[in-house]
Amino acid sequence: MELPYITAGLPGTGGKVREKPEHFIVEEIPLYEPSGEGQHLYVNITKEGISTRDVQLELAKLFGLPAHGVGAAGLKDKHAITTQTFSILLNGMPEEEAKGKLKGLPFKVNWAKLHVNKLRRGHLLGNRFTIVITDTGQNALKKAEAIASKLKEGGLPNYYGSQRFGSSGDNWMKGLELIQGKAKEKNRWLRKFLISSYQSHLCNLYLARRLEKGL
Repeated sequence: MELPYITAGLPGTGGKVREKPEHFIVEEIPLYEPSGEGQHLYVNITKEGISTRDVQLELAKLFGLPAHGVGAAGLKDKHAITTQTFSILLNGMPEEEAKGKLKGLPFKVNWAKLHVNKLRRGHLLGNRFTIVITDTGQNALKKAEAIASKLKEGGLPNYYGSQRFGSSGDNWMKGLELIQGKAKEKNRWLRKFLISSYQSHLCNLYLARRLEKGL
């Protein structure tokens, strides 16, 4: 759906976002630091071209765990360069043995430290973005500054983006069908994801309504 802009009265800069993965960099900001002891190994990685879910499954397979034995604070974009932390339940495995398994993976391991609890969704302060916009039109910087000034006055409607709704944009409809009992999904993770997509759609509708009312 077309969502309203809070800066609809201002000319846009034009341009392309995420023309290359290195033009969209995301760094997770942790809610807390690992303590150095416990039965969960926190592993901080940098990935490109692989989804958070695929990393979770890769680590679970490597350590002989079910998928829920590997925790993450949130999903990160696949077509980008993203840095985030996962937790791995060790089940008594020595720390050095566990760290030794983290070689030859299809992503970069930055560090690994022990902690007492599983990393769960929402265990983060936020995300830091570095975004490059290419092929902008004339006077793009001047236009961008005017848009930024407007946003400082009224705030930014933090819509959920297209990646939440899938390549066809219909994930939210699938989630609604699950809630209504018109469809079934055996994969628990996918079921939760599709239902959260419908929740995201409702959030976007709510934000759009507030903008229309000038709130």
